[in-house]
Amino acid sequence: MLGKMIKHEIKATGRLFLPMYLGSIVLTIAFSFLLRLTENVGKGSLLTTAVMGISWFGYVVMLIALCAATVIVIVFRFYKTVATSEAYLTFSLPVKTNQILNSKLLVALVWQLLSAGMVVLSAWIMFTIRGSDTLHRMLAELLELKPVFLAEYGSVTLGFLHLGIIVLTTVAGSTLMFFLAICLGQLCNDHRVIASIGMYMVVYMVGQAVASAVFFPLLMSGTQPMVVGQVSTVNLDVQSIPTMSFFITLTVMQIVLMVAYYIGCALIMKKRTNVR
Repeated sequence: MLGKMIKHEIKATGRLFLPMYLGSIVLTIAFSFLLRLTENVGKGSLLTTAVMGISWFGYVVMLIALCAATVIVIVFRFYKTVATSEAYLTFSLPVKTNQILNSKLLVALVWQLLSAGMVVLSAWIMFTIRGSDTLHRMLAELLELKPVFLAEYGSVTLGFLHLGIIVLTTVAGSTLMFFLAICLGQLCNDHRVIASIGMYMVVYMVGQAVASAVFFPLLMSGTQPMVVGQVSTVNLDVQSIPTMSFFITLTVMQIVLMVAYYIGCALIMKKRTNVR
């Protein structure tokens, strides 16, 4: 049943995301050719500078809008299906509450990762059409992490795998934070949207307080800064934290917060559902 719910959720949201992805690729190609054409025509003129500035501004705004729209659609979809009249249909299905939450979380992760992939693809298209070596320089800088991963993990694969786990737990935690805020907002009888926004602020501040409580002692008890190439990535008067300790602590904290948000959502959806 979970598979059917995931399939239905993907179909319901895909009709919004797929045209959005297609539009982003079309706009990327258009901005890329416009920038290349403008650069070939000549530099220095006021018109060329204005066109290039507008093109870069439009491209950056498009990428920001793509990421923001992804989050907005996910949050609105969750609110619509668990907190409005449509929730009667959602909770009338012969499934457990945690399956409803799991389907929405998994689909949200898929779309957010796909959106991140679309940003990377867009950047690749942009730099390829323009003939820029910026992407190659960025990849070269990324490869400078190899000595760090070898020193800390003994394997580049393990290092990037741990980094991927951090990304997944961070995305899942931020998504569940939105879900929990909506669930908490439904405990109020009136002004639920405003209440949900207020609850998000509260949940966010609690998460930041936990992060500060965890990392401040670690910062104060660190040893040497992490160095990539010849440039230190930490510029603090106090000694920095070891890379391995930082990543492990970050992973554990993200998992703990993610589990706490998940349990909060599941309990409220199961015990205190209050829809209209």
